[in-house]
Amino acid sequence: MMLPVYQRATKQTQMINGELDTSVDGWVFLNFNLEVVFNSTLGMTTRPSVRYTLYDGSQEPFKLLYQNVSSHNDLSSFSKESKIALNGKKWILRAESLPMFEQTLNYKHSTTIGILGLLASFALTAGLYFLISRLRTLDSLRRINKRLRFSDERWRFAVEGAGDGVWDWDIENKKLSYSTNWKRMFGYEETYADEEIEEWRKLVHPDDRGTVLEAYKRVLRGVGDHPFECRIKCKNGAWKWVLSRCMVVSKDNKGKPLRIVGTHADLSQLKESEEMVWQHINFDALTDLPNRRMLHSRLEQAIEKAKWKGKKVALICLDLDDFSAVNDTFGPEQGDQLLQQVAKKLVSSVYRYEDVARNSGDEFAILIPDIDPSELSHLDDVAQNLLSAMSEPFLLGDSQVFISCSIGIAVFPDDANSLNDLVRNTDQAMYASINKGGNCITYFTSEMQEKVAKRMQLTNDLRLALSRNE
Repeated sequence: MMLPVYQRATKQTQMINGELDTSVDGWVFLNFNLEVVFNSTLGMTTRPSVRYTLYDGSQEPFKLLYQNVSSHNDLSSFSKESKIALNGKKWILRAESLPMFEQTLNYKHSTTIGILGLLASFALTAGLYFLISRLRTLDSLRRINKRLRFSDERWRFAVEGAGDGVWDWDIENKKLSYSTNWKRMFGYEETYADEEIEEWRKLVHPDDRGTVLEAYKRVLRGVGDHPFECRIKCKNGAWKWVLSRCMVVSKDNKGKPLRIVGTHADLSQLKESEEMVWQHINFDALTDLPNRRMLHSRLEQAIEKAKWKGKKVALICLDLDDFSAVNDTFGPEQGDQLLQQVAKKLVSSVYRYEDVARNSGDEFAILIPDIDPSELSHLDDVAQNLLSAMSEPFLLGDSQVFISCSIGIAVFPDDANSLNDLVRNTDQAMYASINKGGNCITYFTSEMQEKVAKRMQLTNDLRLALSRNE
């Protein structure tokens, strides 16, 4: 190889056509041994497994420059050719496999490796498919859960917005969970998390547990989901009336219920209002005693019970003698106070199972149920106790007041066969005591009924005779 030698550039050196103007000082011929280059570069051995051939590709036909192994006619299984351009020259380097190289190859291993590679490719593909499917499934589940949570939150918001408390019963795991509004309704803290179903049963009033369990059984059977009322125990021990609704929201493949969701609506104010109305309808506002309506209701029950038990029922009517004189002397307010004191004294004068009621004005009634036929004499003791209690002085302000009473008694079924007849006959007996001057006891008799009937007939006849000028 011949290379130029340049002289050192001087200060007078100029740039000509963009290149440094220098003068060639001479030429140098460079010789190098290709065999030494190949041996030192490629690590040639005495028994090479690859044949390397170098050609001068500057002109055709290509000129052979170097070959580490003499050429042979056998075709190589593997060969590679590269073209190199360097310093204005072109070379072609070819590498060919020799039999020694091919003998070192293990085709069985390559087949095994290929099969394993194919299996690995299939496994990798399956793994990627499974991973992608799982990611898609998880993404779908996340979207579904998000929609379910959103729907559940909207449902809870709608229900709790109406003031109801929500409970969720996981039947399979026997666990219960409660909403914030439910905990607030019954006075529990936000951290309250008693999930045991047995503990929940203790929150239901003992008298209502049968009704509640039967209602839940109907819901589980799919018979119905009608709302029902029950009492739930608050944290402070008080019982609160609620309206309970529930429904099955989840089932397994066989249709077995897995989850029930229900609500509790607070009925406290409604029950208080109902109690006030019921109290107003059935009890006397002045004395707190049952009124005539409640008395007749209890009397009807006592009569029905006496019919199938073979017992008797007694009704005692009591009227205060000359009560109008007390009102005229002390005024209506003192008269009301006297009626309150009379009511308390009547209650303390009768036995445990006997009911006291205020019929109207200064008239009271005492109901005595479940009387054995052999114990009718007990009525005399009750009546005498009432007369003695009324004979004691009453204190109105700074004044003592003495009053008496007129008492009438009638017995079912001896004196009447129905509620109305019993009430009517007791009134007749009481008016008979009043006509006697008061402070006495009168039992109803059939003669009283006849006398009253004759008196009514005579009154009607007189009115007709006067109208006809007879």
